[in-house]
Amino acid sequence: MDKIEREMFDVLEGYKLNSDWLQKKRFSKKEIISEKLLGENILFVNEGVMHLEVKAEGYFNIFTFIQSGDIIYPLDSLKGQNSRIVVDYPTEVVSINLEYFLNFATMQPKYMEWLSEKIRQNLKKQFL
Repeated sequence: MDKIEREMFDVLEGYKLNSDWLQKKRFSKKEIISEKLLGENILFVNEGVMHLEVKAEGYFNIFTFIQSGDIIYPLDSLKGQNSRIVVDYPTEVVSINLEYFLNFATMQPKYMEWLSEKIRQNLKKQFL
């Protein structure tokens, strides 16, 4: 976690009105991240390794790895029976409610820039 991320998480922690809006969560090896958590939150991987599996021809196959410093942005494609995120090593994530973050980031452009850069890095890793 770098300086801007620590600062951003401290500020978001200070302004949250609901305890679910910003949380640290720990996951064990082989645990599958819930659809609810994936669908409503931006997940920042603080420590650990996970992978995204996509179902093809009845079998789940690893599509990409997710590691410390990466984010998981809520996508409809991560819901349902055709994909899942599985923990490979004990992992800690910071879960940020999507709506809370986006509302806050409209007032703090550097946080929106942070999110855009993290998404760009994820796409670059997956498709280049």
